[in-house]
Amino acid sequence: MNEATQSSPHWCSPSQAIKKISSAKPEKILIVNFDETLFLRSSTEEYIRSIRPRWLAVIVLVTLDILQPWHWFPGIPRAKGSRNWVRVYVLTHLFQGSRQNWNKIGPKLGKRLANNDILTALGHRDGRKVVVVSNGYDFIVRPLLEGMGIDKQKPRLVACRLRSGARDRESGKLMLLTDALGHGWNNRAILVTHALDDLPILDQVAEACLTKWPKACYESAISNIYFPFRYISKVKHPGQNYFLKTVVAEDWAFAVLATSLLSSQPVLHATAVALLIASFWCVYEVGYMENDLVAEQLESDGKLSQAYEHNKGMIYFTVPWVWAILFSLPGLFILGVIDGQFSWAPVVFAILIWMSILIGVRVFFHIYNYSNKPTRIWLYPALQAFKSIGVLAVTTTNVLGATLLMAQIMARWNLYLIYRFSGKWISIGQVLRVMLFIIFLVTIILGDLVSVAQLLTFQTSAVLIYSLVKARREITVVWRGLGWTASP
Repeated sequence: MNEATQSSPHWCSPSQAIKKISSAKPEKILIVNFDETLFLRSSTEEYIRSIRPRWLAVIVLVTLDILQPWHWFPGIPRAKGSRNWVRVYVLTHLFQGSRQNWNKIGPKLGKRLANNDILTALGHRDGRKVVVVSNGYDFIVRPLLEGMGIDKQKPRLVACRLRSGARDRESGKLMLLTDALGHGWNNRAILVTHALDDLPILDQVAEACLTKWPKACYESAISNIYFPFRYISKVKHPGQNYFLKTVVAEDWAFAVLATSLLSSQPVLHATAVALLIASFWCVYEVGYMENDLVAEQLESDGKLSQAYEHNKGMIYFTVPWVWAILFSLPGLFILGVIDGQFSWAPVVFAILIWMSILIGVRVFFHIYNYSNKPTRIWLYPALQAFKSIGVLAVTTTNVLGATLLMAQIMARWNLYLIYRFSGKWISIGQVLRVMLFIIFLVTIILGDLVSVAQLLTFQTSAVLIYSLVKARREITVVWRGLGWTASP
């Protein structure tokens, strides 16, 4: 049971909610939330799950989550509901038979996943006004209601419309109910819901009942399908656009600056590096999954994102390896043909080396996950080394590239040290990388490992410009904080 739900003044147990429904007077309006209350799942996610061919629908969903088109247009509200509306709208129009198919399977699903306790309570007394309210979409909810067999109560459905779903979701259920029932409806209404998001309605109605139903749960439409990078984006780092900002803009970009710019075919080499980074992250993601399981099962102070409980179905330990191999093979093949002197022996050797890197990081992440917090501090830089310089096992760099990747490792370790000793993640990683890179660069110049003239290259300019652009916001914050000690 969610602690926030229990602490609400509107909270009641399922049995108390059923009693309120059963004993409601005829003049009362019974308002029952649909998703995860009357229906024990999310109607939107179940509809999306029903779309065929499913593999193609999954690709569309993942593409939408990466592109996030709900942020592109000023006419679309940037609320949580806009994402769901775009997903439903796009899929419904791309897969023309989806609504017809849903009209066939929806009633069966509604019957199977109905909250029978509420249905039984609603059936005790006839003639009462029943309203089913949902942030879902009317064309999705109606077939589910049909399968539940509550025609005797003739419930009125108040839900979002497909064409104006984004605006309806932004308006909220309270506005939808007011538009449908008129002013003053709340004075004789009883609301039964599971959602803290319904607090505006809970505070308005005559009787409020906020509860969690034992068999109700949220299941993502693709929770039982593994797709690379989805766990880190949706569970480990939700809402942070982690894949683009970290995997692409840091891990891949800095690997390209360190290695691909030295290649005779930099674009082809950067493509190979992208495939190897993707391969690496499939395995590294398994470590994140295991980290969350350990936090849940073994750590009293384990920190889990709110998305974890709803997305345990994303956890896979074997399928990611298949993806890792599928990504790595073409990447290693490209590296083998770049110089125009292809031979199978070096490619096979590179495959063995790369598989050793993947196995190594998986074993090391396992050790890290089962170590206590003080031990993790000293294991963390090795994990970052796997992530930043693992690609060097199958390609090459120079002193400048090695310096950049070392600065990356040390910057991330410094952030982790600060986090472990202060309990807070501080956004200075980009500035730290620039500072450490410059310090390391000055050191190798003074140590006669490289001359200043050797550093006057396009690669040096590209590294410095990109690093400074990445750090521009943090540099501004740091600059504003600089100053003199006040006079006594």
